[in-house]
Amino acid sequence: MAEIIRLNNRLVLSGETLTPSVAIPQGTNRCTLRASRAQWPATGVTLDAQFSFDGGATWPMIMPTFIGPGTTSAKDPVLRDAVIGFGWGARTPTHARARIVAPSQFRSDVVIEAD
Repeated sequence: MAEIIRLNNRLVLSGETLTPSVAIPQGTNRCTLRASRAQWPATGVTLDAQFSFDGGATWPMIMPTFIGPGTTSAKDPVLRDAVIGFGWGARTPTHARARIVAPSQFRSDVVIEAD
C-alpha cells in the first residue's frame, strides 16, 4: 500500500473534522484509512472514509464506522491504530477524504493508503 496522504499529529476537533481531499491514483482497487488511538476519547470515535467519482465535487460513497477506545494488556501493551479498508468494483473513485466525528478534541495521525 502506498500513502496518498499523511497528517501527523492532526488536531481533531469536537464534532466533525474533515481531512483535505486527495486524488486516488488510477488503477487503485482499494483504500485504507488509518488513525492512531493514543489520545482517543474514552467514548469512541466515528471514522468515515468518503469517496468522490467526480473530482471531489460530490461525495456519494460514505462509509462510517464507530471505533471504541481500545485497550492494552500486559501481553500486548501497544494500542493499535484504528484501520478500516474499502474496496470497489469497476468504477474507481477519483478522490478520497476522511471525516472524523468525536465527542471531544484530541490529536491523531491520520493516513489514507491506496493499493
